[in-house]
Amino acid sequence: MCILSESDLNKMKKGLMIAEIIVIVVQALLIYSIWYGCCCKRLKKDKSSSTSSS
Repeated sequence: MCILSESDLNKMKKGLMIAEIIVIVVQALLIYSIWYGCCCKRLKKDKSSSTSSS
């Protein structure tokens, strides 16, 4: 077993917190890009079809 000092544990906790924040930001960007790609393509198709039909 490896025995870690308090300072090592604090460094690991800070590193994990930073990693969690990075993961959350990346996931938010992925979700936004998927949403933007799907919804905006539909809106553009709807607008172009409505203007061409009238």
